[in-house]
This record gives sequence, structure tokens and C-alpha cells, in this order.
Amino acid sequence: MNSIDSVIDKSLELLEAQRKKSTGILKKNLLKILAALVLIGYYIFGFNQNLIPLFMFCIFGAIGFSIYLMVKKSNSFTKEYKDAFITPLMKNIFPELSYDAKQYIDEQLFKKSKLYSSFNRYSGDDYFSGSINGTPINFSELLVQYRSSGKNSNTRTIFKGVFATITANRSVTTTAITIKPNNTEAMAKVPSFLRKIIEKFIKDPGPKVETGDTHFDNKFFTFSESKNEVDSFLSNDLKEAIYMLLETSDIVNIASNLKAYETLSIKVEGNNIYVAIPTADIFPVNYFSTILTTKPKIEAYINLIKSVEGFVSKV
Repeated sequence: MNSIDSVIDKSLELLEAQRKKSTGILKKNLLKILAALVLIGYYIFGFNQNLIPLFMFCIFGAIGFSIYLMVKKSNSFTKEYKDAFITPLMKNIFPELSYDAKQYIDEQLFKKSKLYSSFNRYSGDDYFSGSINGTPINFSELLVQYRSSGKNSNTRTIFKGVFATITANRSVTTTAITIKPNNTEAMAKVPSFLRKIIEKFIKDPGPKVETGDTHFDNKFFTFSESKNEVDSFLSNDLKEAIYMLLETSDIVNIASNLKAYETLSIKVEGNNIYVAIPTADIFPVNYFSTILTTKPKIEAYINLIKSVEGFVSKV
């Protein structure tokens, strides 16, 4: 791990030097644009006020061009960050997984899980795929939203985080199993009239099953038509792997100063397993601020991916 720490430190230092150089050039170009506007304004207001409309056009043009430069530089640096740093780092730590910074889980797979309600906006990045101990897995970051129409339209986030699909070597033969966060305490804080509306429109995905494990049942609701299937699937080792997923996702969110209002959800149907882990952005980078402080976030994400691997090894 010390060698990985060294690689992360050196890479971040090099990228930070590039970022500072790039932002320095950008600032100089923006100052040149500002200086040109001042000179044009001085001439127009001093000698030819008939050209004021032209000057206003120049101002809007300069603003637009400045925004274009900032977005272009930011996108270019983000690409460099992912291509030159994150991609080789992931190949080094997770050689059994391939990584593509731009791709993400297919929308139909997300729909197939039926873990979340309707949506009309779907995007993502940071896609991993491969096989762990012979078990195929794909996962990526997703941002899934619903945008309402009309005059007072608004956008509601349905899911934001890591979503994984796993093809297990064993299967649930008779009924699906869904594991969702135990929201008893949260629902108790919701006004009764609103709670009734929620309960009317959000139905449980099946009968609730007590696993007999008090600690697990306090954290999760388990739904299935068959308790025998639940008992067979949820081994103690798998429960420990689920706890580890929960713990590492919490650490990711703490590192990113994010309060997550959901915990992970799992759906098992046949030999298909879907895992949804609400988290902050994966490998975030901000062109306009130092990236040297992102190391704790990177380490937290690496541990989250390791816990995903651990979960897969137990299914």
C-alpha cells in the first residue's frame, strides 16, 4: 500500500503543477480580454459614443468567450486527470477489472433492477467491468433524475452513486429477494398525512421477512416470498460483506462532506444481483481548486471498490 500511496502523492503533485500552470495562463488571457474591453470602452465613451451598442456587444462576446475558455480548460484537465492518473491507478490496483472513465451501466439494466421509481434523466461515468473469482461484475457511477414538466418544473434526484450488476454462480430459484434500508426512524419523523401518501404510492416489493439476525434487521428490511430462500442466500459471510459495503460507502460520503439519506439497496432475481450504493461523486476533480486535498477521497473510493470485490466473492 505504501507504493500506491507514493504513486498517488507523486501523481497528484505533478497534476497540481500542471493545473497551476494552466490556470495561470488562463488568468493572463482573461486579463488581456479585460484590458482590451477597458481600452475599447475608454475610446468609445471618450470619443465616439455612437459605438456604445457595439461596445455592449463586445462585453457580451467577451463574457461568452471567457466562459468558453474556462469550460474548455476545465474539461481538458478533467480528461488529463482521468486518463493520465485514475486509469493507470485503477489498472494497477484492480488488474482483474477494466476501467473506462466515460462509460456507465446500461439504462436497461438499471430499469431491470426495479429498485427505484420512474425517471427521465440518466447519465454516469467511471465504468468498471470484469470478473472476480469467475463471477462477472459491472459497475459505475450513475446520476438518475426525474424532471417534471410545466411552468413550475423541477428536477428530483432518484439515485446518485455506484450501481453494480453481478451475475452470480448460484441463483434464487423461486422468488426475488430485495434488501432495502430500514427507514423506520426516518418515516417516524414524517408528518402522518404525508406518510400515508408515501405508503399509498410506494409499495413494498413483497412480504417483509425477518432474518432472525437482530443487527441486520435493524439496518435493513428484507422482502421475499420465501424465508427459506432468504436464509439460504444471506450467509453470515455475505452479511459481513454487506456491512463492509455500508461502512465504506459511509466513509466515502464523510470524506466528501456529504450527508447521504439512503444506504445501500440490493435486489436478487435468479442469478442476477443488483447493488445500489448512494455516494458522493467518484474521483471528483475541480480545475479551479487544488487537487492535493483529494487523496482521502481517492483512498475512500479504492476501499469502496475493494468492498464491492469482497461482496462479489461471497455471493
